[in-house]
Formats: sequence, structure tokens, C-alpha cells
Amino acid sequence: MKKGYCIVLLEVADQDLYAEYAERATEIEASHGGRALVAADVEHVVEGEWPSKRIVVLEFPSLQDAQAWYSDPRYAALIPVRKQAAESTVLLVGGFLEED
Repeated sequence: MKKGYCIVLLEVADQDLYAEYAERATEIEASHGGRALVAADVEHVVEGEWPSKRIVVLEFPSLQDAQAWYSDPRYAALIPVRKQAAESTVLLVGGFLEED
């Protein structure tokens, strides 16, 4: 099965509110088998233009798990908090390789 990933591009305006969102979202993410692979400010753009200052990459056992996390009512209740704390673009994508 291919893993699933959530990629989030962020411009955080309210650091405290975003930290509260991230703490709560991480608990829900873990309940769907997710974990953060990257959560950092973008430091080196070596080619082209990058549209945001921060990137988060979450890994899930499958794309279906990523979709279940995003659709979870507990997470849906947090989306307005994220939108208040930051401008963001959220993508869900499937992995490239089949996992054993």
C-alpha cells in the first residue's frame, strides 16, 4: 500500500494561536497513524520561487488514512483555528512506492 502525505504551506500570522492549533491537531493526526516528517520554516530556495515561509509534511499509512484524518470531525473543528492563525494551502497526495 502506498503511504499518504499531507503537505501544508503556511504564512503564520498568530504564533500563539498556531501553536495551540498544532498541539491539538497532532493528537488527532496520531490517532489516524500520522506523524510529522517536516515542520519548519523554509530556509533555502535553490531554484524558482517558493510561495510560503513555512512547510509541514505529514505522513500517514495510506492516502485513505490522510483523508480520514482531514475529514475527522475533531480536526474539522480545528480548521477555523488554523485559518485564523495562518494563511495556508493544504494538499493530500499518495506516495510513490508501494510499502510492504
